[in-house]
Amino acid sequence: MLRPCVPRDLPHSEGQVDTRRVRPRAFAQNTCLKTQSAALRLSIRTKTASDRELVLGKVRDLTRGVAEGYGCTFEIREGVPGAVLTNDEEETRKAYEIAREAFGEENAIYPGPTFLGSEDFAFMLQQRPGTYCFIGNDDTQMVHHPEYYFDRENLPRGAAYWVELAEGYLKDRKSVV
Repeated sequence: MLRPCVPRDLPHSEGQVDTRRVRPRAFAQNTCLKTQSAALRLSIRTKTASDRELVLGKVRDLTRGVAEGYGCTFEIREGVPGAVLTNDEEETRKAYEIAREAFGEENAIYPGPTFLGSEDFAFMLQQRPGTYCFIGNDDTQMVHHPEYYFDRENLPRGAAYWVELAEGYLKDRKSVV
């Protein structure tokens, strides 16, 4: 049996909404729950810092609106935001040129896809110019997805690319010294 629901702005003694006449399956079990607190934890990923601020602003506005609508108080605690993954234009162009020379024009894409995530690498890119790039792995889900398939035939291509990339950077460095 469902408990009676009491609107939050009315004391329990002032009124009730009785749900006994409604089939219990029509409501979620916690529809009438009178809770003292709730927590919402989010991970927000965007392609630019300005988009992140826009999304966070919407989350703040929605939180405020819902809380005010129910006569509740709210508190938003924001941790350190994840970094936005932003490739360095020059480093990305260099990585593309090396891939194009090694594997042919038809096997190199510039600019590559943008990517949400890899905050660890994104924080590193804030300190040092670089690029986050992909080595094709057929038509599969992203790496942490349960349906991700790793094509082992890609290993030699990946190893060859890293060798070409290292040699390309060493050649550039040698010409500067």
